[in-house]
Amino acid sequence: MNTLIAHSVRCGLAAAAALLSIPTAQAQQAPPVMAPAASGSLEEVLVTARRREESLQDVPIAVSAFSAEELRLLQAEDLAGLQGSVPNLNLVQGRGSANSANIFIRGIGQPDALQTFDPGVGVYIDDVYVARIQGALFNLYDVERVEVLRGPQGTLYGKNTIAGAIRLISRRPPEELAGQAELGYGDYDYFSAKGYLGGPVTENFGASLAGVYVTRSGVTEDPSTGRDYNDLDTAAGRVILEWDPTENLNVNLAADYTRSRNALNLGRPEAALIQVNLLPGVPPKVLQPAPKTPWDFKVATSFTGNEGQQLDNWGTALTIGWELSDAWLLKSITAYRSLEPDNYIDIDASIYELGDVFVGVDQNQTSQEFQLLYSGDRLEAVFGLYYFAEDIASDQTAWADSFLALGAIPITFKRTVADDLNTDSYAAFGQATWKFTDRLSGTVGLRYTDESKDYFRTTTTFFGAPLQAAGSTFEYEDDDSWSAWTPSFALDYRLSDETLLYVSAAEGFKSGGFNGRANTPGETGPFDPEYVWTYEVGAKNTLADGRLRLNADVFYSDYTDFQARVSEVIDPDAPVPNFSFPVLNAGALDIYGAELEMT
Repeated sequence: MNTLIAHSVRCGLAAAAALLSIPTAQAQQAPPVMAPAASGSLEEVLVTARRREESLQDVPIAVSAFSAEELRLLQAEDLAGLQGSVPNLNLVQGRGSANSANIFIRGIGQPDALQTFDPGVGVYIDDVYVARIQGALFNLYDVERVEVLRGPQGTLYGKNTIAGAIRLISRRPPEELAGQAELGYGDYDYFSAKGYLGGPVTENFGASLAGVYVTRSGVTEDPSTGRDYNDLDTAAGRVILEWDPTENLNVNLAADYTRSRNALNLGRPEAALIQVNLLPGVPPKVLQPAPKTPWDFKVATSFTGNEGQQLDNWGTALTIGWELSDAWLLKSITAYRSLEPDNYIDIDASIYELGDVFVGVDQNQTSQEFQLLYSGDRLEAVFGLYYFAEDIASDQTAWADSFLALGAIPITFKRTVADDLNTDSYAAFGQATWKFTDRLSGTVGLRYTDESKDYFRTTTTFFGAPLQAAGSTFEYEDDDSWSAWTPSFALDYRLSDETLLYVSAAEGFKSGGFNGRANTPGETGPFDPEYVWTYEVGAKNTLADGRLRLNADVFYSDYTDFQARVSEVIDPDAPVPNFSFPVLNAGALDIYGAELEMT
């Protein structure tokens, strides 16, 4: 479906609120994405892609960063707004879903929202990993900046960052009271309201509160009923509390909640819709031919009630930073997140019931990370321990009453699925950068990950008249574990004050798992992790007296054990077509590419 952008008329009611006489908190405030620059030159971009504050032009990896103001100018209401602004990033709303994100970087990602398939691009909120692509289309209403790291991030960020990582860094409470409000209105009755208020409460305690509400009527319409689809109805909020009990200790508690209530998300079928007849010699019936004209955003569905898509997504994180000395910082990140999407999806997007499904998911995750950071004259290092636990259960129903017929009599079909997946993952990592000279530096990193998963699935299939099959049940239970070493290497040389050259090599992996579509014994069994080695050569340049920033790189990725989702007919001569959907670790892939960013 084409992406429609509501061109909003914005009313910025930005308000630097009244200055308070309260002394400001001392603290490790989040670094601004932009540092002051000389008149006429570009602002310096500061990022924390390597877990410490650095200039974008000093980081020997491909990174794109966007400040809150740049996101506003892009009209990036959610993560999909970054599409077209980052080289080799393909980030779009998930197929048939109002709340999932399909993210690919350099040709690697995960298009399947099924809960048993892990993403290929890691999404992080303030260093907290978000495990599912459902609910990952976050609204960008309260961020200091967004960083997009291209290439495997297996050392510092771990599993499921085989393609890269997207980091959302929240705006922390400011040192002086500040507020902001913004209203937007656009096509299709688009309306948005955003608000922010933050500042010091006491001498060593600060707080901030932010919220957003976005609505839009549907951009597609069913002419037979007059109903609209593909609408927006989202509300989200975030509270951040920050406390500095001592000069060397910082405590940050953040909580966020997102609520979405949307109608169905509909496109149109691009291939012919077919009904299979079980009588020998009777050819398949074309229910609806493939379209031959451009889509006019008219849609149809077999759902007749108020079926739609809803999401409740919330989380909380406690981050504690303790400056042990001028050189050492100990950091703890404790987080819990809960995700509950309930989605009706009309896969065939027609009045026929060929692929109508309901998917309800109940996911929660707990993570704990410890980081020990060192900063010296020539050595910069970070060491860490990480634990992640996830429990994700789903309840699914599929209807296909238009798919099969016996002569002129249709055969009703329903399949129900219930499954549960539990994951425990442990990791230890370290990365160090040594300055050989003032111009030459080398970086080496290594991470070890050990992960185990337990999976249970039961599915029951019902055929109605005239077959009158009462229903056959298939159960599948399995467990497995995997481990991986993921190193990274980089060498950078500052050719001049304006130019940095670098070469790097890094490995990433995506976790193994189990087939969430296993309905027969031939579709069961675990699949192994997939791996990629990426080799990169790049240059970062600041030219024209600081008015031009030109960053470029070329890369080669050696991709192995690709997790391929395969569909095949088990027995083409069977009276009822029987399909198999195994997941296989396929062969190797080679990916070459080049990237250029100019500001």
